[in-house]
Amino acid sequence: MIAAHPEINLFAAGHDNGVMVFKLERERPAAAVHANQLYWVSKEKHVRSYDFTTQGESPSLTSLRKLGSNFVPPRTLSFNPAERSILVTSPADNGIYELITLPRDATGASDPTDTKRGQGSAAVFVARNRFAVLNASGLVEIKDLSNSTTKSFQAPSGTTDIVYGGPSCLLLLTPTTTVLFDIQQKKELASLAVAGIKYVTWYE
Repeated sequence: MIAAHPEINLFAAGHDNGVMVFKLERERPAAAVHANQLYWVSKEKHVRSYDFTTQGESPSLTSLRKLGSNFVPPRTLSFNPAERSILVTSPADNGIYELITLPRDATGASDPTDTKRGQGSAAVFVARNRFAVLNASGLVEIKDLSNSTTKSFQAPSGTTDIVYGGPSCLLLLTPTTTVLFDIQQKKELASLAVAGIKYVTWYE
């Protein structure tokens, strides 16, 4: 016997020895906050924004329906206010990222016209004109906005994610440790033994 929740993405399956509840897709969409704006990826595969001051929601800023050969909900979204661009990562196709310049005026759910794509399990802006990508071999590549690699370094063994860690810095997440890494000096500044980190919020 199987039943679906009427409002959220939960299913329950009953059998002789009990019941199992499981979910589909992600409960928390890929999102980023800048100033009074929230940017997120909707279930309809669009990037949208919400203004906390006016409590107004934008029309679709761009469509992500062409992200990956089979659309998988994006895992992360990073916003660059200086260039009005976003980095979106998805586990589709063994991990991909897409750099997209958002239109100045939101006019509907059009496909992006200025995009750059590559392989990587995580990607995040680290400066106005630089972003970092974690690839499958554990190498972190620093790229410019033309998607060209300007430098790279090997992340600690077992690194599963990278997160913005302040100006010119990254947080490198492993299953047991979080490392604050200086990109310019290519050295570890601090580390913390902590397990199971899923999300990081940075306050400057």
